[in-house]
Amino acid sequence: MKTRLLLSISLVFFLVSFSYAEFSGLPDQLKTNLAAIQKYPKTSSVLLWMQEKYQLQANGTQVYETHSFRYLPDDAARDAWGDPHVAYIDEEQKLEILASRCYTKDGRKVDSTPQNSFNPITPEELQFAPQLTKFRQMVITMLGLENGCIVELHYRLTTEKPLYRWLSGHVTFRETAPTIAHELIVELPAGHKLNYKSAAGAPEPKISGTVYTWTSGERAGYLTEDLGGNSELLPHVAFTTASDWSEVQFELKNRVQKVSQGDLAIPASLTEALAAKNDPEGKLDAVKSWCKERFNEREFHHADFPISLRSASAVLNSGYGNSLELAVMVSKLCNQMGLTTSVMLRYEGEAAVPYLQHIAGAVIEVRTPDNYFICDPILPRNELSQADLVGNTLMPINGDGKVSVMPSLGTASNSIKLFLSLENLDKDTLQGTGVFSAHGQLAPYEAVRSEGATAFLDGLLKLKGIKISEATARELAFGMVQVNFAFSATSALDTAGDYRILPLSVMDVSSVAGHTPIGLLKREFPHQVRIPGEATLHIEAKLPDDWKVTKQHPAITSKQAWGETLITSGVKDGRFTFTRSIKLTERFVPADGWNELRHWLLGAGARPDNAVVFNTKSSESAKK
Repeated sequence: MKTRLLLSISLVFFLVSFSYAEFSGLPDQLKTNLAAIQKYPKTSSVLLWMQEKYQLQANGTQVYETHSFRYLPDDAARDAWGDPHVAYIDEEQKLEILASRCYTKDGRKVDSTPQNSFNPITPEELQFAPQLTKFRQMVITMLGLENGCIVELHYRLTTEKPLYRWLSGHVTFRETAPTIAHELIVELPAGHKLNYKSAAGAPEPKISGTVYTWTSGERAGYLTEDLGGNSELLPHVAFTTASDWSEVQFELKNRVQKVSQGDLAIPASLTEALAAKNDPEGKLDAVKSWCKERFNEREFHHADFPISLRSASAVLNSGYGNSLELAVMVSKLCNQMGLTTSVMLRYEGEAAVPYLQHIAGAVIEVRTPDNYFICDPILPRNELSQADLVGNTLMPINGDGKVSVMPSLGTASNSIKLFLSLENLDKDTLQGTGVFSAHGQLAPYEAVRSEGATAFLDGLLKLKGIKISEATARELAFGMVQVNFAFSATSALDTAGDYRILPLSVMDVSSVAGHTPIGLLKREFPHQVRIPGEATLHIEAKLPDDWKVTKQHPAITSKQAWGETLITSGVKDGRFTFTRSIKLTERFVPADGWNELRHWLLGAGARPDNAVVFNTKSSESAKK
């Protein structure tokens, strides 16, 4: 008991001494923040304090300044934060590193200097793209690093001739590591007003004249897989001095028109690829396929990069470009082929204010006499389908269209259904027929059209040894796809003595559930459903004489506010039937509903309990 008491006293002494005495020379605002480190013994780092400042000056110059202190407890933290890369535009932005410093626990202060620590490089993402290498990174090597140190980074970026007239930004007040304090300041000249939106628990600003200040306190870290890429769930602020979307559209429209002047010289290889295509959609696919084989998409994390444009002819002759450059070039080529196309910018989620942050890339809007659709500039259409755009903000660059969020149709309109009828269970090769149908925004029009019905079914069906003998697309449109098919499957049933086992995991019914981090037993964030809708798998099998079902999936019925699930199984009139369905009615499943959804999704996979077991001997035969 005495030993435990001494240990407890020693631990308290350690915590107090750690918090206030080990580091020297730190600014006063950090002294109270140090104690919070002890709350996170397993974290990869702790952001002790950060201030970000955006300033628009009266002459149009824009200044961004950031100052931070971060605690690095271990080798992983040193690897992640020991050499920060600061992005900037060479000869267009002035980068000033005001402080780059390491504080050690024994009281030392080690400064990095331009002579031994600052190294400008070409970003790895832009290697082999010489026309884009004005975008650079300054690698700042922190000196004196050791486990348990604190690093300070303070730098300023000044842009005298901004790429666009307005000041804008998007700041998130939470990261994967714990954050103790985060401050955002936006300063405008007299007569200017800021259009902003605080969301997902971000603070509201204090406004003093034309200075806006957001102050955020301590926030725990989060798991990347838990967030699932849904950054809109994090506390954030979006802001801009642009008056409305028309100002942003007008600026982009002028830029696109400027780089699109004059016809492009059509290469002979593209002319040859187009020769066999007579319909508009065939020509579009030919142009996209030709580009995909020859062009690399280059992306770099800098606010100006997505809208820095070279001429369409320069892109055509270089073999690379960012998403918007490629979209402009492909749209130009298609228009010269007689197609009606235009370019749109895509934002993930809802764009809160008119700005150019959080751009997810550019897409092409296509109109034919028989169809209308939106597609990626070079990817095959099944790799960015209409369904993938649901919930995204789309901004037409021609300036004539309305900026809008792609809506999700009602649950009743979105469905995927697979019906299988099996015969010859007692033969080496199982025979069967099936019908795949899908409606609404879950209808895989792009995939079936580009891959063909047979190849699509080959990727969908999971029966061992399956071979599609014939597949016919009875319906093929954006809102309706139906494919009738026949198939055979060798080794579809596993054998164990007198027992035959038919797996019931023949279709990925999680396709409506979106990103599914199955490994998480508990979640903090809601689970985002890609498209609310229904997925149904129905299997029927004619039982051979003397076959009995000895094990089948138990029936399950569950209803929640966010949806419902159903499993039925049984034998009637000599036929075994099995149905599994899930209906998701909301875009987000709450965190406390995750476990039930997770269990259902796990149960739909290839598992021993997701199967039906047949006994090939009758009970009378077994008794003998």
